[in-house]
Amino acid sequence: MSTVITASVCTGEQLRAVLSQEVKPARVYMPLSSPDCGSMALDAARAGVPVFAALPFVLRREKGIAGPEEMLQALRGAAVPFAGALARNIEELACLRAEGYEGTVEADHTIPLWNGAAYRETSSLFDEWTLSPELSQYEIPELLQTAGAEAAERTGIVCYGRVPMMISANCIRRTDGRCPGRGREPGFTDRIRDRKGRILPVQGDCRYCYNVIRNAVPASLYRYAGLIASWGTGRMRIDLTTEDAAETARILRLFTEQEERDGSGELPWETTTGRFRNGVE
Repeated sequence: MSTVITASVCTGEQLRAVLSQEVKPARVYMPLSSPDCGSMALDAARAGVPVFAALPFVLRREKGIAGPEEMLQALRGAAVPFAGALARNIEELACLRAEGYEGTVEADHTIPLWNGAAYRETSSLFDEWTLSPELSQYEIPELLQTAGAEAAERTGIVCYGRVPMMISANCIRRTDGRCPGRGREPGFTDRIRDRKGRILPVQGDCRYCYNVIRNAVPASLYRYAGLIASWGTGRMRIDLTTEDAAETARILRLFTEQEERDGSGELPWETTTGRFRNGVE
């Protein structure tokens, strides 16, 4: 099995740019909490691209916000059946299994998979995995070798995207008095400035009432795409967050149109390799 490219989108603009490419991703993830999720899933299905529902990063039972029941209802009630679900935490896995969900369940990188022992503990829980962005180019092949070739084929790695720096049930808009009320709007995109003057994008999910603060600079492992493929990894994922249509198309073409993946292509904005080169010190 060869490594395939998948894409995660946040907006309809990004999805349209993804689907307009000559070489389309093998799978598209879209946020279940988005009010446009149904129409977006329909567009992807018409283009012949399987759709996975990206579940919320935070799931809890609390008055005034959506909880497990609403999540399951949205998952079951989709106009186009989802091919699978991207679970962000163990609680969501428990909800899906208790409900008898039959689609593919993939563990996102927010559910740690650090070594072979972690794989053995979760091998019966999930159908697929996404490796942690904290793992280095030295640790990943060791993990995949321990897990075995079959597990490697069911494993993905985020090869482009703004890594979440913090996922919090506290809200920046609620803190400064700008919250219109829990669950009254689907979400928002904002930004904050860190102590070094960097601008960090903030994605707010008002339906489930939490914030995701992302890195100021997106990580890109394009230069290492050939190396990653040589490990037998099944999927390389592009996470789109703040990108517009032109940027989305540029990223997709970079990862899908160069068959040799020799690292010769570059993006016209700053990127980082994150922890991939050296790991966690």
